[in-house]
Amino acid sequence: MVLTLADNIFLCLFCQRKPATWKNIGRRLNRIVGGFRPRKESTPFWAELNGIDERSWLTAMIGFLPGSNIHTSDEFELTEEQDALLSFFLPAPGTVGEASSRRAALMETGERLTEALVAFGANVGDCRQAMEKSLELLREDPGVGEISAAQPIVTSAATGDRSGSQQQADYLNSAFLVRTSLDPRNLHQLLIRVEEQLGRERLERWGPRSVDLDLILFADVIVDEKDLQVPHPRMSFRRFVLAPATEVAAEMVDPRSGMTVSQLLQHLDSKEPRILIATNQSQFAAELIEVLDQNEYELVVVDNEAEFVRHAADAKLLVSWSNPAESSPLERYAKNFAGPRLVLDGKSVAESARELTAAMQAMGPILCLP
Repeated sequence: MVLTLADNIFLCLFCQRKPATWKNIGRRLNRIVGGFRPRKESTPFWAELNGIDERSWLTAMIGFLPGSNIHTSDEFELTEEQDALLSFFLPAPGTVGEASSRRAALMETGERLTEALVAFGANVGDCRQAMEKSLELLREDPGVGEISAAQPIVTSAATGDRSGSQQQADYLNSAFLVRTSLDPRNLHQLLIRVEEQLGRERLERWGPRSVDLDLILFADVIVDEKDLQVPHPRMSFRRFVLAPATEVAAEMVDPRSGMTVSQLLQHLDSKEPRILIATNQSQFAAELIEVLDQNEYELVVVDNEAEFVRHAADAKLLVSWSNPAESSPLERYAKNFAGPRLVLDGKSVAESARELTAAMQAMGPILCLP
């Protein structure tokens, strides 16, 4: 295997930003090799380079190991052992793909790209065109690198309507894995601008929409602000988010539940229709169950830690309600629940009933592929 020495020195210097001494090269090699260990919380280091052939990159690093035939000539060869080491990490040659000029510019500046998960939905107008245009506008932004889009699916509208008087058209849903140099706040603002460019009007929360772009996950970052919450507070039980997201970001981790996207989807598929309502407000629980008046799900109310532990493992969804002004051990147990969770803290019975109804609808089956 022959590589140009100048190319490999460039790769080493490109990300290292330090003199190409043996000590610095050794540190870089340890970091690169470490990036290939299976980790849920991050992606392999080469994937962040967006456009550099990962095989060439690792080859460059292995080429600097003792025993490689490096000379001042234009080329060098890897030994048989080093070539075998390369094949261990990368069984078959492959490239990320030809970098666009925008991604190349990001690489030249040395900016590290972060993976973010974005959900797409629309049920008004030409939904497929809205999806394609959303991708086009996102790719035009200088802070956005590579985008992977999932095959769209069709799902029923999850509006929380129990009367049937507010029926809507079915939704086209997809998910985008976005590699970006933007922070969560600026990426969120970019999504809003794209929605506005495509004619989105925010008339009512549960209403139909021509385009909807939600920031679902941003690496393992947690943002809890009034106008921005990451992870998305209802992503863990929405099948119309999880199903397409599994195609492009199966191993991304929801930092609140500690579960990957694929594990959350598997949880919905494997659990019986049982919802655990954790609250020490018995009056609230009784009124909520009365308002819901449904028999699709078994509703189990727990008001202490012992009962929570007894029933938590069998719950498809955990619903927690507490008084924001108070703190209780039960609330702490609910926050540590490893699974889909709906937080209704401080909401009225009517608001909670609609939220929970929408959650039940969102856990329902996919209708079809378009």
